Amino acid sequence: MDVLADVLSATKIGGTVTARVHASGPWGIEFPHLPTATFHHVTQGTCWLRRPGAEPLPLMAGDVVLLPAGTGHAMAGAPTGPTIRFDDVTRGHHGGPASPIDFPGPGPQTRVVCGG
Repeated sequence: MDVLADVLSATKIGGTVTARVHASGPWGIEFPHLPTATFHHVTQGTCWLRRPGAEPLPLMAGDVVLLPAGTGHAMAGAPTGPTIRFDDVTRGHHGGPASPIDFPGPGPQTRVVCGG
């Protein structure tokens, strides 16, 4: 998390972790247009940032993305495919941000820290 702390410190903003995603199967989370800036820190594996009107952007371990307020987007294990709305993913998840949201399945594991 040192890279993330450095980015937040350099930009003079604070951050709150809202989810830790552990995925090893097909997965995709759609984040709505939020009123705050959003960040994602890929801590293990690879994934894709998908934004309306833009080509999917591949991300790998160590990458941090910071999106401005109002930016709807998706984080996913592939450049295309279905996604689940973040609200639906977290609806039954009672562990809080310290407890990972799991997408089990075959294949390499990806871990992403999400927040705003």
